[in-house]
Amino acid sequence: MRTNCPTCSSKIQFPKATKLVKCPSCEQVFETKNLGIEKRAWKIAITGLVLCFHYFILSLFSPVLDATDINFFVLLILLNMIGTPIALYGLLLVIVEKLNRENKFIIFESFGIIMVFYNAYLIFTMGTIS
Repeated sequence: MRTNCPTCSSKIQFPKATKLVKCPSCEQVFETKNLGIEKRAWKIAITGLVLCFHYFILSLFSPVLDATDINFFVLLILLNMIGTPIALYGLLLVIVEKLNRENKFIIFESFGIIMVFYNAYLIFTMGTIS
């Protein structure tokens, strides 16, 4: 198994059954049981983001789909209702994992959360614009 040291970011290779790893560069000792959580959190976040910002994907099929049809708008709102909580959950998992590893660089995740909330606000207030 391979990972990066949470302290110095040097690459470390170790057997999969290992529970504690010592970095040869900075001699930091860390547990290996939660190493895959951040990758899983990013997979959840990306899935939610694709569902949230799906209208960019749907616009590729606009010649086939009738954008004036009510079913198109129902699909738009439904996918956003599904994608928003998934994206927020995934992004919050990434932030929590980074903070647990004492990594304070969460600018992209924070920006993602702001954009998901803004997108949800735009989509869900779309019917009030007249």
